[in-house]
Amino acid sequence: TSVAQTLEFVRWALTSDKIEAETPTTPMVLLRYDGVITGGDFFVAGYYGPSPYPVLNRENATSINFTQEKVDVFATYAGANRIIKAHTLYAEAFVQLADAADDDSYIRTNFGWEWKETNFANAIGIDEIQPTIEFVRDTVF
Repeated sequence: TSVAQTLEFVRWALTSDKIEAETPTTPMVLLRYDGVITGGDFFVAGYYGPSPYPVLNRENATSINFTQEKVDVFATYAGANRIIKAHTLYAEAFVQLADAADDDSYIRTNFGWEWKETNFANAIGIDEIQPTIEFVRDTVF
């Protein structure tokens, strides 16, 4: 999944009525800033609170039963894009920091290039083709 999909899930998790009815043990804080510059835009955000992804814990060493736990995490993410004619170059990063005993800390990076092609598209009877090339990497630390 891309960083954008992860962020969309975080937004869904914060606003969804599908979250179990439980009282959070810590406050949930989400701050986001969006900006526009000549030829592109950017965003930066931070979140502190329960992780949208529950951690599975085994009840004991011999048990096949697991329980779900939502651990507290700090997450920050940022991204920017640059538009040059019909081309868009973009980069995004998402970092989750968690207590090593509770969950993994990781960074997810996403770099991409997309462009709009109309000449060939028009020749085959459609308005536009928008190819996208992405490189995504997750690194646990």
